[in-house]
Amino acid sequence: MARDNLFNSKLYRGVRWIHAHAGLFFGPVALLFAVSTLILNHPQLFSGWMAREEVERVFEGIQVPDSEGLSLGRSIAQQLDLTGEIDWVGIQPDEKRVTVMISRPGWYTRITVKGNPGRAELVETRKGFLDRILYLHKRPGPHVANLRGNWWVVKLWGTVADSLILSVLSLSLTGILLWWRLKNERAMGLGATVAGFTSLTVLIWLLVGG
Repeated sequence: MARDNLFNSKLYRGVRWIHAHAGLFFGPVALLFAVSTLILNHPQLFSGWMAREEVERVFEGIQVPDSEGLSLGRSIAQQLDLTGEIDWVGIQPDEKRVTVMISRPGWYTRITVKGNPGRAELVETRKGFLDRILYLHKRPGPHVANLRGNWWVVKLWGTVADSLILSVLSLSLTGILLWWRLKNERAMGLGATVAGFTSLTVLIWLLVGG
């Protein structure tokens, strides 16, 4: 009886509170991912909103330090007064050329430095608001693991994305607990769960193992 009272009072109220407020707090982030998924799946519907503009600039006297990877990319970016996520750093010693790719939401820059001290050629691609949403959807991302998350904004956004996943898991867990307490809904809830797992299994089989 004591355990039932505990479930009906403190535990039940706590589960309801988590289930309600976690969804409300992370709802805007989930909405952003939902919208960006639609854009990624149906880019032709949003092509008119994906404007882009390219700007080229040239700088002289850029020093290329005797380093590589993230350290080299940051040094060149600082000399050019650029901030953002360093996506790629490439060195071509035979041609005395260094290439650095830097990005921010809606803004991408390709830097090519020739010589030391050298001439830096910048090609900046500026995109619209929808591309900024897509940028957040894709970041930090799995590519170039030794570089990703080197800009504090992307690192912070990665933490937000992880928190969203934990929130979804908590919603699922608390939803199961709430469903189990509602005896009249157990049969329907069990049927929905079985149907969901069955549909997922069939879909995976068709896509991967079929």
